[in-house]
Amino acid sequence: MKEGRYELTKRNERQELGIRSNDKTINFHHIVNRSDYEKHRVPKDFPLNEESNIIPLNIRTHALLHWVDDNYFHRDISTRVYLANMAFIGELDLAPDRLYFTDPIQRRI
Repeated sequence: MKEGRYELTKRNERQELGIRSNDKTINFHHIVNRSDYEKHRVPKDFPLNEESNIIPLNIRTHALLHWVDDNYFHRDISTRVYLANMAFIGELDLAPDRLYFTDPIQRRI
């Protein structure tokens, strides 16, 4: 059976971080999405399904990250990288306030 690059990356990330393969509380988040690639926001050779673009998150944190991303910063890739890192270290709830006070131009209402 041919294994896709995304599935292989997920399996490698699970092994590296010690996450069980049947753990249903973990989702994998793409920092840069396929739509960014299609809208030419990233280079043509950008590795969408590589370890550098995928992070494992708790399901609730993943949902919160998408909510913050969709409602505030969905077009700015550098801010999405920042938000994904904040989610990974467990400080996503602080990110919108920090971004509001540090860079109000990025904020979306």
